[in-house]
Amino acid sequence: MAVKRTGQPSFVEALMPKGAGANAALDRLAG
Repeated sequence: MAVKRTGQPSFVEALMPKGAGANAALDRLAG
């Protein structure tokens, strides 16, 4: 999962619920 890339899963969880939405958000943040 891309969440492990940031190293802060809680950050993603705070933005949006787990699922495709969170994955897409991380993809944009990770660049």
